[in-house]
Formats: sequence, C-alpha cells, structure tokens
Amino acid sequence: LVVDTGATSHIINDSRLVDPKLHKSYVVKISTGTSPCYSVSKGPATLVLRDADGNAHSITREVIYCPTFKVNLFSPGEDFRLHGTRVDFNDALTLRFKIGFTIPFTETSGTYRLAYEIPGVNAQHNDTRSPVHRQCRDR
Repeated sequence: LVVDTGATSHIINDSRLVDPKLHKSYVVKISTGTSPCYSVSKGPATLVLRDADGNAHSITREVIYCPTFKVNLFSPGEDFRLHGTRVDFNDALTLRFKIGFTIPFTETSGTYRLAYEIPGVNAQHNDTRSPVHRQCRDR
C-alpha cells in the first residue's frame, strides 16, 4: 500500500482484498495526475499488517475498488478521521492504530509504502509498481 497523506479515501486495485458480495456498485472518476480511472465498487477490505515484532494484525477498512488504479492507497487522513490512527514521519515511519498496535512502513525515493498480506494467503505484498503519488516529508 502506498501511504498517501493527500488521499481522501483508501483505494484498492487488488481484487483479492474485495468480497464482491459485500461491495456495492460505486462508480466515480478518480484523477491520478496522468489519466483518470473509474471505480467499480465500494465496501470493506480486510488485510493483514505486521508490527515490528512480526505479529499479524487484521484490519478491515471501507475502500473504493478501482481495478485500473496503478497502486493500492492507504489514506492516513481517512483512517485518523474514522479510526483515530496516527501517522508518524519523524523518528520512525509508523502508523499508530487507536486499538493498540503500531505498524512500521518504509520510504524509498519519497514514496511511503506499507507492506500488507491477504488474509489466508502467506505472501507479503510491498506494492512495488510505479507509484502515482509521491510524498514529501514536509507535508
């Protein structure tokens, strides 16, 4: 997941995170800076995040599913507003979840990434495709 402080919603392109029975049709134009794409649905997505000790934490968030979007976006702003999650860009790059755990994320060339796993699948996903959103530390 790309941690994007400018994103207003979580946007997912990974169909493995979407349960079609729980998603409702939701078509909206999403501007990406290069070319627009259109969402297909909106609903819950569950993913597994690991803390610094390797402990797995499952979270479910309301997401917009847009299969042609270039990356999966995690919106710290939306997560703070809805769930009280805090993002720290200072000493350590972390997301502090109000429910009591902290998840580290990484930075490469100005892009912040949060590794995730799909429930029931052991592979970790770092979302290494070309990012659409670049973040600056001074935001």
